[in-house]
Amino acid sequence: MPVSVYLDCAVDSELGTVQPLSEIRETLKNYPKCRFHVNASQAVGKIPFDFDVADSVGFSPHKFFGIFGIGVLWRREGLVLEPLIHGGASSTIYRSGTPAVSLAVSAAKALQIAIDDMDRQQEHVRALNDVLRRRLSCYPRVRINSPEGAIPHILNVSVAGVRGTEFQKKLDENG
Repeated sequence: MPVSVYLDCAVDSELGTVQPLSEIRETLKNYPKCRFHVNASQAVGKIPFDFDVADSVGFSPHKFFGIFGIGVLWRREGLVLEPLIHGGASSTIYRSGTPAVSLAVSAAKALQIAIDDMDRQQEHVRALNDVLRRRLSCYPRVRINSPEGAIPHILNVSVAGVRGTEFQKKLDENG
């Protein structure tokens, strides 16, 4: 039985840093019994993503215009997955129950919309990120934690002496 390797994320959800998946894949070539799984929820639909870098990839369509209630697990062709819970294989050998076709179709449509509009969306979000970084850096109590190379969709900041919940409330009050 192969040993599993799990990378927590292709893109860190706190700071927005992009993980070096190709380098990790290269390292794993020396371990043929290892399987490489990538959580790509912060990457798919937002930045170009190469599925071939992993043995399996999971992501959540609600991160790119999709609805809640559906998740996607992509696996490399020929990769055998062993079900964790056995029995009730009415429509698929991988899980009990009937797949929700409407959710799967909505996920596919959301992904198509995200991919078709990715360049424009990235440019727009990058411009907003640049404005936020520039304006927030004027305040000495504000620290920008996301590095320059982070994806523009995530910007992590700290404000000295201010509780996050209070800050969030004030932002909400101001629209």
